[in-house]
Amino acid sequence: MRLAVLFMLIMCIQLSASGFAQQKISLNVRDMSIRNLLKSIEKQTAYRFVYSNNTIKNDDKASLILHDVTLDEAMNSVLQGTGLTYTLKESDLVVIYPATAKDKKDIIVTGKVLDASGAPIPGVSVRVTGISVATTTDASGAYMIRVPDQATSIEFSSIGYDRQVITLAGRTNISVSLRANTQDLQEVVVTGYTTYKKEQSASASTQVSADKINDVAGLTFDQILQGRVPGMSVISSSGQPGQSAAVVIRGIGSVNGSSAPLYILDGTPIEAGYFQTINPEDIESATVLKDASAKALYGSRGSNGVIVITSKKGKAGRIAVQYSSQYGFSNLTQPKTTMMNTAQRLQFEEGVGLDFGRTLGPGWTYSPKNPAYASGTAAFRQRADRILDSLRGINIDWRDQIYQNSKFQEQQVSVSGGNENLRFYNSLNYYKQDGIAKRTGLERYSLKSNVDFKDNKFSGNVNLTLGYSNSSFTEGEGGTGAGTAMSAAYYALPYENPYAPDGTLIHQGNKANYFILDQREGSQALERLFNSTNKTDQLKSIIGTSLAYQILPELKITTRAGIDYRNSTDQAYINPDSYYGSRSVANTLGGKGR
Repeated sequence: MRLAVLFMLIMCIQLSASGFAQQKISLNVRDMSIRNLLKSIEKQTAYRFVYSNNTIKNDDKASLILHDVTLDEAMNSVLQGTGLTYTLKESDLVVIYPATAKDKKDIIVTGKVLDASGAPIPGVSVRVTGISVATTTDASGAYMIRVPDQATSIEFSSIGYDRQVITLAGRTNISVSLRANTQDLQEVVVTGYTTYKKEQSASASTQVSADKINDVAGLTFDQILQGRVPGMSVISSSGQPGQSAAVVIRGIGSVNGSSAPLYILDGTPIEAGYFQTINPEDIESATVLKDASAKALYGSRGSNGVIVITSKKGKAGRIAVQYSSQYGFSNLTQPKTTMMNTAQRLQFEEGVGLDFGRTLGPGWTYSPKNPAYASGTAAFRQRADRILDSLRGINIDWRDQIYQNSKFQEQQVSVSGGNENLRFYNSLNYYKQDGIAKRTGLERYSLKSNVDFKDNKFSGNVNLTLGYSNSSFTEGEGGTGAGTAMSAAYYALPYENPYAPDGTLIHQGNKANYFILDQREGSQALERLFNSTNKTDQLKSIIGTSLAYQILPELKITTRAGIDYRNSTDQAYINPDSYYGSRSVANTLGGKGR
């Protein structure tokens, strides 16, 4: 019986001690003195504080928001930064005294680092402000760091993101969201073999980032670089979709040789002038090497300069799926020259006839100021007046006949993600653009797949670019002869009506069946445009791989391999049953040419 009573007494004492040890404290104060804070804790609990008047000064104040915390958590917040510590004695007596070196304790701070979209950021540097204690985040963005008691803040920093400094304030779990800073990316130079800071580069280089590359839609990659790199000339001789531009970096160094720069895509050299199958949306950046250092890196092939293209890579973290869709319209650029209308053209022909006696057209032939008009019969004068009145009712802007308001669309879906050992980026793109000139356009399908992997000392990547394009061009584009569509838009006469009332196109081959007073220059161009094609089907595949092994901390062995394959089919065709096909055109299929 006595043993049972003794046992129950001991259990009551333990329960009582446990109840006092778990007393909870809540505070919500602003700029309150530490002495008053301690008194507030005394009112809530059974704790009593003992300290010297010289230990806690009257002007020591703190602002706290605590809810249901233990004594240890509350005292760590109250005494933060004061250089004081405490110890709990019998009967809930708390003694506060100056801390010595052996009294100071490290705390463990944990948390996660995310980007603006909520995805984890691996490799972020987490450092205690003012000392050399640091760590980095893992693939999930998590970190854990041991922080000395006297520390007040920790710093978070990573390339491409703004640095953040967070005050500890007694917290043991701190998660932050870093804001991207693309300006930092401008300070890195990628040469295809290595990467280093721009201030460490002795070469003249310019980097074009993804936001500038994707800023303009409807252009090939080389055309996008126009006006974005100082000292580099980008000239597009044709505005037809799918046509590449002439790029010159270091001037023309040879009369007969090529002046095109060397292009490097993810470490693989690719040929210049064939970019219609490459999707600009997959490009992360382009670095243009403009001086002699390009030749030192790539040999004689880099003598005209080098353009290093880096495609987008996967980032460690959650799988990200992105879909983008865009639509747009293109119009013909309005030149500064103003085209004559019919009234102005007839007046011009009349003036030339009066001043020089030359007959350029019906404006002088049927003009009342022409001596033949005055000497003619009344029937002739009536007929002349009717012809001029009829012509004045015709106003053809031949730019509307040759050109059109074009439209384009682009659809892309991409999937990226991975972890610290394996990262991937895959995209599928469809692009279609109608040209400003009628019967021209580009249709493209492209696939991009990048895989980066790392296993201890072994690392590597595999990059695949696959594209197919179908381009339609104007046959004879660039010529200035009669019947060329591009030139006829500007020299065809405004009173030349191309169609008969029944919709038949009146051209040189059938104009004898109609009453015609012009040269049929515009109609001949339309007849050629509608009965000829110039198409290019292109299949292009670029495969590159890189493997590396870290033998020693200062020694790494690397190997690269790449393939640039292109299969192009060009077709120029003229309808043999057309007027243009009935002529002898030796360089085309159809007609009498072959």
